[in-house]
Amino acid sequence: MKNKSVTIVGNIKNHYRFYLSISEIFIDYTVTLCCTNEVFNLIKEIENSSHIILKLYPKDKLYNSFIEGDINIIEQPYLLKQLIQLAFRKKISNYFLVCHNINTWFFPLSNIDSSFKVKNIRSMFLREIIKYRLKKIIVVSDKLVNSIQNKKRNVICIPFDILLSSENIKNKTSVSKLKKIVIPGTISRARDYELIMCLIISLENLKDKFEFIFLGKPSDEYGNDVLSKLNNLKLLGYKIKTFSKFISAFDYHYELKSCDIILSAFDNKFVTGEGFVEYYGISKETGVPYLGLTYNKIIILPETYNHPTIVSDQVLTFKDINSLNPLLDNLYNSNLNSKPILGFNEKLILLNKLKFKIFNYLNEK
Repeated sequence: MKNKSVTIVGNIKNHYRFYLSISEIFIDYTVTLCCTNEVFNLIKEIENSSHIILKLYPKDKLYNSFIEGDINIIEQPYLLKQLIQLAFRKKISNYFLVCHNINTWFFPLSNIDSSFKVKNIRSMFLREIIKYRLKKIIVVSDKLVNSIQNKKRNVICIPFDILLSSENIKNKTSVSKLKKIVIPGTISRARDYELIMCLIISLENLKDKFEFIFLGKPSDEYGNDVLSKLNNLKLLGYKIKTFSKFISAFDYHYELKSCDIILSAFDNKFVTGEGFVEYYGISKETGVPYLGLTYNKIIILPETYNHPTIVSDQVLTFKDINSLNPLLDNLYNSNLNSKPILGFNEKLILLNKLKFKIFNYLNEK
């Protein structure tokens, strides 16, 4: 009997590991990833699995041209033209829609920011059409499931990144006195870089203890301003590493594999480009916890953020700069052993069980 075919429609460059994670769930199936040029080039750089077929589409034609499979997993469309294409596609009732912005899709009227423009009513209308025709939803964190279960949907959680192997899950923290802290993500207002820079300055007497690696390029004028300030701190003797361009998959993997701590600071409130308000850990997710999962590192996150359950053994939280500084000092002095993390075998068993559960769910629906 022929195995089912699986189609994944992916159009977001930074989500390439999510698409690979889904394809890994269907490791014995033929998986077709229909994607845009940016996703295509990035995956070709790092992935050579024979069961994945890459199909390249122009961004403005992806949602009405992709090849359907027996199981279809569709990344939420962002652009107006993409929304139109999916809303009026002939048959979508059997699709699984990956929803990253729950308020935007399910509660738009009660989450409108002052930046909202009247023209975006068109997108709201198109999302209503898609939701009417499509009832199966995928979210990337268990914390997001409850937000839409009462909307009479079939909802399943597929963690954003579950690509685990013995090569990258082992905790390879440094044995040297210098501890490496990675701050992932594009340098933009979506994260609190002012707090992180204040943290660096507050560690003036501990310059030789920590190196801060900003694993993302600046996105706009604000990002370039932060980059300039970080370069000035370098001149004062602080150990800081930055990138001015998009980071290659090789460098990205190396920095995360060799670091000791992953740190992120952000306000829970996030306003989308369309002017809808989302909240991290409630209606939207950040990929930072899943980097900690993949590379088995301690993750330091704001205490107000509702992190995914799967990384609970790895997360330490802070309230403000006053609690963050001693936290790092304690971690350094305890050689990072104050937060026990599940080892490779335990984590792998956990993830394999989860993948099996997801596999059965998607095949039954």
